[in-house]
Amino acid sequence: MSDYKLPPELAALPKPAVIEDLDFDRIVEELVAVVVEEFRKVGVTYDIGHLEIDPAKIQIEAFAGREDGLRARINDAVRALLVVFARGSDLDHKVFELDVFRMPGEDDEQLLQRYRLKSQSMGGGGSIPHYRRVVLEASLEVRDVRIWSEEDSPVLQVAVLSNGPDGVASEALLDTVRAALSDESERVTSDRFNVFSAIKTIVDVVLEMIPAPGFLPSMFDDLDNTIKDAWIDQQDLLGLDLAHSWLISTARVSGISDVIPVSPAAKIKAAPGEAIAIGSVRLIWSKEDR
Repeated sequence: MSDYKLPPELAALPKPAVIEDLDFDRIVEELVAVVVEEFRKVGVTYDIGHLEIDPAKIQIEAFAGREDGLRARINDAVRALLVVFARGSDLDHKVFELDVFRMPGEDDEQLLQRYRLKSQSMGGGGSIPHYRRVVLEASLEVRDVRIWSEEDSPVLQVAVLSNGPDGVASEALLDTVRAALSDESERVTSDRFNVFSAIKTIVDVVLEMIPAPGFLPSMFDDLDNTIKDAWIDQQDLLGLDLAHSWLISTARVSGISDVIPVSPAAKIKAAPGEAIAIGSVRLIWSKEDR
């Protein structure tokens, strides 16, 4: 099952109360208390808290291990029923509730996105979520799509970002999207579309890094790639700005005292049909924080 990144609004939700925190030691303590109380009821003072070879303690820990595993299995079963946590075939069954089916080769992340768009567009065709779902279902070559209307224009602008390295949507892919949006079963009669390829803007990043005492730059050899990969996984989509706050929070890993963005000098704002991509990442190491 894939380990995809949840959209921010889903990732920010609190953990469901029905999913229990597992604590083996707490289970052992509870069972020990039960056993001691049962002995007390028959007039026996029995202390098994400090003797690891006591047969009762051994059996309690074995039972606690089984109970801990059972609770973990119950947690997994609950997660499978929640679309935020469902993966693989569990997610397939969950999205079927809205007649959404996995396309051949589709990963969990895109399937979840289409399910959410279907849920948001249940009121009928013509909405932006509805048309976004139509475009994403047109081809797995579509990485992202943004749809908006210009002021005083009845035409909906449709920017398509492809899965290709440069993000450019081929004319064949754009024709596929146009055909899907023109389907009479999906389109409101009065709606018109201007379908075009989104653009990907490459931004090089330079960060001044201040390590904490006792940490050396050599300990962070792969941090530049970590930053790039994090942007690809979480942010490399249409209309999302590249902010200093994101760069700082991502680069400030354990052992880093402070991060000062040098370039870009300010937030890079993305247009609706533009995806910001991080090109190179250069880390300038200053003296450790004292």
